[in-house]
Amino acid sequence: MEGQQLTKLSIYTSKDIKEICKFWSRNNYFDGITPAKLKIHLLWKYNSQFTTLWIVKKEGRIIGSCGRIETRLVSRGKFICNAPWGIDSLVDASLDKRERRFVFLKVFRSANREGHQRKEPEVGFCFPNQVVKDAYLRMGYLDTPIFNQYSKDIDREISSDDEFTFTVIKRFDYRWDKIWGAISRNFSMSVFRDHVYLNWRYIQNPDRKYIVLLVKIRNQIKGYFVLREKEICGRKVGFIVDFLA
Repeated sequence: MEGQQLTKLSIYTSKDIKEICKFWSRNNYFDGITPAKLKIHLLWKYNSQFTTLWIVKKEGRIIGSCGRIETRLVSRGKFICNAPWGIDSLVDASLDKRERRFVFLKVFRSANREGHQRKEPEVGFCFPNQVVKDAYLRMGYLDTPIFNQYSKDIDREISSDDEFTFTVIKRFDYRWDKIWGAISRNFSMSVFRDHVYLNWRYIQNPDRKYIVLLVKIRNQIKGYFVLREKEICGRKVGFIVDFLA
C-alpha cells in the first residue's frame, strides 16, 4: 500500500515509545492503563534479549504492530528448536478491511520470518485476540484448546511433609542454571528457563507482583513455584502461574 514503511524495533527511543503508546491507546489496546504505566510496560516487555516488535507506519503514523518473544524448546537438556510466541498483533481500526488485512500480514510475516532467515528450526505459538484470530487460522495455525484452569477451595491448613521446604526468593542467580540443566535432562520436552529469562519474566515484571518459591527436598533444590494472588468477587484467590519440579 502506498506510503507504508516497515520498521523493526528492538531498543526504543523515547519517541518510539510515545508513538506506540498513542497507537495502542487510540485502539483501546491495554484499555484502562495510563500512558505512564504503558511506557513502563513497553520498556520491560520489549527487552532486546527476548523480544522484538515490528511496526508499520503510514505517513509517519503507526498503523500496525506484531511482536515476538524468543524462547527455545529442549529435550533431555538439549536444544530442539526455537519456539517464538507471537504477541501484540494489532492493526489500526481506522483502516478499511482490505488494508487492515494487508497491514497485519505485512507485520506478521516480517516478525515471524527471522528464524527462517537464520535457517533455524522453529515452531510458533500465539494467543491471538479475536480481531486477528481468523487471520492466524487462515495462515495455517492450529486452534488447540489445551489450556485449562483448575481451582480448589482451601478451607483448612494443609499439612506439609517435613522433607519439603519452600523458600521465598527475590531473584534467581547464575547457580540456578546448573540446577535447571540437571532438571531439564529428565524431560522429553521443556521450555528453556535460565536465570536471566526467569528474572525478566517474573521478578522484573512491573505489571504483576509474583511470589517465587524454591522447593527443596532434604536441602536439595528440586524446582520452583511462581504464585500470584488477587481478589475475585471479594474472595482472595491464588494462582500457580508456573512451576518446575
